[in-house]
Order: sequence, then structure tokens, then C-alpha cells
Amino acid sequence: MNTSRFPPDIYIPELDQKTMAEMDALHAEFVEDSKDYPPSEPRPLGLNLEAFRQLPPQTRAIFRYIWERHQREYEEFLAKKNAA
Repeated sequence: MNTSRFPPDIYIPELDQKTMAEMDALHAEFVEDSKDYPPSEPRPLGLNLEAFRQLPPQTRAIFRYIWERHQREYEEFLAKKNAA
């Protein structure tokens, strides 16, 4: 996974287990709610570093957690697509 888009000078704290569990539950709910819609081809999430720098540290951590999951899923999609 490529997390190099987050410059090292931006402080991003580690997320606690409770917050990660909440984000995972939200993701599962989103996946469940989306199953009735036709699938669309995934695409990478953009990252506006100037806006990211303005976020509070905890919000940056949550965004990074979500962004990394999306990036991982996108890279897995590309690998499957290229293998076909």
C-alpha cells in the first residue's frame, strides 16, 4: 500500500481500537447499503494536502484510515483486473 502521499511533516496520530471499530462498522454498513445498486469501477481517492493540513489531528487519523482502506481495495481491484 502506498501511503507516501502523506508527507512526514504532517502529524497524524494512531487511531484507537474503538474508533477503528466504528469506522469498520460504518464501512460494513455502507457496503450493505450499496449492494442493491449496480457495481461501479473503483477509482482512487484524491487527496488535497492543503485541506488535509487544516483538519484536526484526530480527523486526519480517521481520514488516513479510510483512505488507506480505499487505496488497498483499489489496488486489489487493479491487480485482479490486470490478472484477467
